[in-house]
Parts: sequence; C-alpha cells; structure tokens
Amino acid sequence: MSPNAVIGLFLGMFVQAIPGADGTGMMMMIIFVILTLFLVGLMVGKTPEFMSMKINPRDVRLAAFVFLIHPALILIPSVMAYTTENAQSVLGEHTTPATFTQVLYEYSSASANNGSDYLGTSANTPFWNLSTAWIMLLGRYAPIGLMLAVAGSFTLRDRKDVVEPIKTSGFLFVGVLSVMVFILTALTFFPFLAMGPFSM
Repeated sequence: MSPNAVIGLFLGMFVQAIPGADGTGMMMMIIFVILTLFLVGLMVGKTPEFMSMKINPRDVRLAAFVFLIHPALILIPSVMAYTTENAQSVLGEHTTPATFTQVLYEYSSASANNGSDYLGTSANTPFWNLSTAWIMLLGRYAPIGLMLAVAGSFTLRDRKDVVEPIKTSGFLFVGVLSVMVFILTALTFFPFLAMGPFSM
C-alpha cells in the first residue's frame, strides 16, 4: 500500500472516534468532548459542564486515562518487540521506515480491535500471538471500564435547568472539538508516523 493509504488507516485507528462503524467510537467521542470542555473552560475561565452537569477533576482524570491508554498499548509493546528482538527476527536486522510501520500497525490494529494485520503469517509466533492478544483484550475492556466509571459519576449528579456556560451545540463547538481531536492525536502519534509511513 502507498504511504498515504497507510496513514489513512492509522488515522482511523489512532482517533477511534470517527463515525461510520459500530463499537466504542461514540464513547470515545464523549471522552474527547469532556477533554475539550475542560480545556475550553480553562481558556475562558468558566467551570465546564456537560448536559447541565458540572465536570469535576475526577472526570477529567478518568477521561485523560482513557485517552492515554490507547497510545500506551500501541507504543510500549512496539518498543518491547524491538528490545526483545522479536521484531528483528521477523523483519530482519535492519529497521527501515517500512518495517517500523509494520510493527506499529500490528499493535495499532490490536489496540483498536481493528482486525487487520500488516505482518502477515510471519507474525505467527508465540510472542506476536500472545502480545497482540493481550493488547486486544486491554485495548477493548480497559477503556470501557474507565468510561463506565465516568458515566457512573455523571449518574450521581443532579441536572440543573440552567444555560450551559459553554455551548456544546452548533458549528463553533464542532469546529473546536474537531481541532482538539486532531491536536491531541497529532501530538501523541506524529513522531511515530514521522519515523514510519511519512518516511517511506
């Protein structure tokens, strides 16, 4: 595949909130909404609210953990694959942007529960089978558990019939949310894309 096609596949797996499929995309979008409301609230000096309920520091911490689990489940195993030399045994001694992209894609797909593979049958080894299985399990259920904790904290609060200090409807908020999703994703993954598909 061309580098542009690979980058397009990576983008969907990195964001995990692009509409168009079943899964945890809607829940991940709510996490991005909470983080965006928190950051916008810091900029304008207002307490962030979502659905007329105040967002407290615990919600923001949980949302940040949900956001950070995904890159951790991709990047840490990728590093482990190289440090244990399991990547080199499958792809050869010399690491190139193409081979690094294959390893990054393997764990991105596993963490996003995407189901696609970029290493093919060469990854049919105990290390790759076990590591991707654990990443699939953690990549699906760890964020859902934290998202349920966020939802549980919202169910304990009373909704007030007042105007939200930061509007969560309209083109302005959609634009700010889209920019925040792009910035957070780019800051997290751009260095690794630069080492991989951008350099192919």
